[in-house]
Amino acid sequence: MKAIHDREYNGAEKIPGAPVSIEAVRQNAVVPVVAPVAAPPDPVPSAPVQSYSRGRSARSKFKTSVDDFSIWIDDTRWKLQKSSSAGTLEFSNVNGEAWAKVITERIGIPTGVVIQAALHNLRAADPAAVILSQDRRIVNGRQVEALQISAAPLGVKARYFAYLHGGTSGTIQVIAYTAESAFNRNLQQFTDFLNGLEVSDQELPAPVSHELSNSGSLVFNDGRMSIRYDPGKWLQRPSASNGRFNLSHTRGDGYATVIAERIPVSMESVPEVALLNAKKLDPNAAITFREKRNVNGADVWFLKIDASASGAPLTYYGYYFSCDAGTVQVLTFTGRRLIAEYESDFLDLLNGLHVTN
Repeated sequence: MKAIHDREYNGAEKIPGAPVSIEAVRQNAVVPVVAPVAAPPDPVPSAPVQSYSRGRSARSKFKTSVDDFSIWIDDTRWKLQKSSSAGTLEFSNVNGEAWAKVITERIGIPTGVVIQAALHNLRAADPAAVILSQDRRIVNGRQVEALQISAAPLGVKARYFAYLHGGTSGTIQVIAYTAESAFNRNLQQFTDFLNGLEVSDQELPAPVSHELSNSGSLVFNDGRMSIRYDPGKWLQRPSASNGRFNLSHTRGDGYATVIAERIPVSMESVPEVALLNAKKLDPNAAITFREKRNVNGADVWFLKIDASASGAPLTYYGYYFSCDAGTVQVLTFTGRRLIAEYESDFLDLLNGLHVTN
């Protein structure tokens, strides 16, 4: 591992017991850094969405307070417990060391907002809570967000595994949890339980996509963050994802993606999480250089990552930053043998990152 240095860059040149609900599970989330491994024309795609379905042993169906949400369970392993909260189903595993909750509300909000609310609420119970992983899944034909969270809301370190969904009928949070030390041996049972989720409402309309900009400036995260770039060198391309901006170099072989999210993450975990996610797409991906830089007053991580996409060797230069306004990943890449040709323009683009306090 290379040493980490501090430099300055200016723009011209940086458990047991019930979980605290997913309000407890939502609150402390370290959203994993999107894997910086991709191929044109849409650089840095997420890993392929995996599909999951209810297991054969899940034969008992429990309806929730929202008609369009239900959960199928294996009643030889999970037993319904008395719940003290309206809209909540509570279960315990017969092994005596694992529990689960199903929390529903009749307010239709996007899944992304559910995650943010979870983050806010969980941090109220444990400021040190952290999201260890986050990925999108198709479960019994419907899309959900899957999270693993480490927290100690009651002073005992616990691990939570949750599926979250927000749609036209409301929201549902399916949460399985145990002590941190018991998580791995319960992981398969947790996965089977979560895969019993059945959703039949409609997806909420997607937010309006960002319009293309020819001004040489991208503004995001409520105006608190921006990227200034040379429109004579970079052209913005359409993006199907809200919060994502795609750019291509006018010479044709250089690409950039800006990924903005309003959920803060732990800066110290960024390099490891970035590499972990990159390895999901290329097991041989490697960080070749890392350091902390001060870019226009903001302390960012600078990572160089080598990885292959569809067999093509690529090199990525990226800046990663997070604060209370959210998180941004500014990623540039090209073929490995072309990096020297594009390095100067990549760094100019990266150093256009500005954060307003």
